[in-house]
Amino acid sequence: MSRNVALEKTKHLDALIVGDSGFGIPHLDTYNYADPSVIWKIRDWINDLEAAPILWVNGPTAFGMPSGTASVALVVITCAINSRIPFLSHFCTKATRNFQIQTKEDTGFIGLVYSLIRQLLQFKTEEDAVNLSFEQLESLDGTMDS
Repeated sequence: MSRNVALEKTKHLDALIVGDSGFGIPHLDTYNYADPSVIWKIRDWINDLEAAPILWVNGPTAFGMPSGTASVALVVITCAINSRIPFLSHFCTKATRNFQIQTKEDTGFIGLVYSLIRQLLQFKTEEDAVNLSFEQLESLDGTMDS
């Protein structure tokens, strides 16, 4: 199936995503919140992606935006967008749904995975087909078993 069809078949996952890809977070003036030395390190990283193609930004749990870690992550997103570099991002938040079936951690983890699946399907590539079936996509229901 094509990526567009798979993306359409996974719309139901949006309701199960815990957190945000970063596009929904107001980017304020992120450069005012991040340490300038960190911004320069991010720019250096972008200029040498072959040496380290993956950048993982994480930090302690913080309440309120923008936290220091969130500010750095938003700078990375802004730089990637401006440089037209494909990227995946996810800002975790505390799950608040009913937890009779699974833990908050499991719910958050599943939400993270669903967010990444949806973002991957949005990439434009030469090979448009994905090796997924309708049944696989429709069976994703927010549980660890799916």
